[in-house]
Amino acid sequence: MTVHRLLTLLLALLLFGGCAAADAPAPPSQAAISLPPPSTAATPSFAAAIGTGDDAPPAIAIPPDAAVSATPAPTAAPTPRPAPAKPAVFGMDLYRRGVYVMQATWYWCAAASIEMARNMILGQADHSTAGQQRYFDYMRAHDVYPMPEREGVDLVGLLAGLRHFVDARYDLVAARTFDSAVRAAVMSIRRTHRPAALVVMNGHHVWLMTGFTATADPARSSSFRVLSVRVVGPLYGRQSSGGYDMAPDTRLTYAAFARFLHPYHFKFGPTPWDGRYVVYGA
Repeated sequence: MTVHRLLTLLLALLLFGGCAAADAPAPPSQAAISLPPPSTAATPSFAAAIGTGDDAPPAIAIPPDAAVSATPAPTAAPTPRPAPAKPAVFGMDLYRRGVYVMQATWYWCAAASIEMARNMILGQADHSTAGQQRYFDYMRAHDVYPMPEREGVDLVGLLAGLRHFVDARYDLVAARTFDSAVRAAVMSIRRTHRPAALVVMNGHHVWLMTGFTATADPARSSSFRVLSVRVVGPLYGRQSSGGYDMAPDTRLTYAAFARFLHPYHFKFGPTPWDGRYVVYGA
């Protein structure tokens, strides 16, 4: 190798060595490029994010079935309770349209009641004043207590008229209690299909009982209780004041009937029936 070539080589080495020192740093060591271990404080866990301490919201327990079923499980239908049995009620009523009669005078209530009873039993519709006159005269002739004609007839005269013009089986019942009198009238109506005559207003007026309702049939059982009665008063059309008299075939409860059926009192002297509840049944 010539001196010239040696000098050229030497110069090239010097040039390349200077560029490398100035522009290219030495490659880093393994320690310089290793990453630091992950910090748990820098990135909170999922449990920490939703809260797990004392201030965390309470957990809500979800039943397993609720997560998979959109409709509630069927429940058994409730067993229906049977309706309470209604108490048996027996009733009857002899009244019919056309039998009502208004008394022709203020004191012919007994005569008009006989005319109505005959209408019911015989299927008639007699409203004649002549008929009432005949019944009244017969009863007056059979009275045993003297009293003015304007006072009507006494209890004995009324019984005579019922037996002669309506049914010979009629009898007078003088009961010590209201209940006994009502039961006697009801049993008579049921047994004979004849209306019962009632002495109301302490003996000053006469009605007919044409029907009733009771807790049992009086013809089949004596253990019955009267619930209501049906009454007809012959003053209706002439007077309707304080219940004397109501429309024909008025229904009265047992308690309401007690306002009209009073103990008998004869103002012209003592009788065997004073203080008793008086009814007539066939």
